[in-house]
Amino acid sequence: VILEAGSSEGILSLIYANKVGPLGLIYSFEPDSKNRTWFSRNVSLNYDIRNINLSKKVLWEHNGKINFYKSGTVSSSIFYEGPNAVKSSIDVISIDDFVLELNIKKLDFIKMDIEGAEVEAIRGAKDTIKSLKPNFAIASYHLVNNEYTYKSLELIFREFDYPFKTIFFEDGEIITYAGSMVLQHV
Repeated sequence: VILEAGSSEGILSLIYANKVGPLGLIYSFEPDSKNRTWFSRNVSLNYDIRNINLSKKVLWEHNGKINFYKSGTVSSSIFYEGPNAVKSSIDVISIDDFVLELNIKKLDFIKMDIEGAEVEAIRGAKDTIKSLKPNFAIASYHLVNNEYTYKSLELIFREFDYPFKTIFFEDGEIITYAGSMVLQHV
């Protein structure tokens, strides 16, 4: 069972769906309507894939509504207003509440690339981390309040006493991995 936050056009969701097979589940989150349209088109081209569930909500530390800047690209964000972005109000949900709502009993892996909202999403996953112990790969190169998100993520994982490791790649990419199985391979 995989949760993908920031699914964009659905390419990774399709790869994950193929990897887990027909008995696995993919929960994809993509709040930008233009990206969701491309996501749906890409999934429809793969008629044999039926294990992807797409949500338009934003993962956050609590439930409610928040302002979101849609740009129809990977740069749609809560924090950044791009030059052609359209501001809208969007539903947010915590990972903990999402897991409770769907009665998810197993969550193997969470991938996040949500343009700076990763910290808030992890804060909303405390109970899920304790009970289901998922593995994570989190894009943590985003700047929020002039600080890279990996710094805040590392503090949270330390607070949760959850194993993690941040990797700095030569191209500037920064990924924070967390969870016991991911760390065996990093």
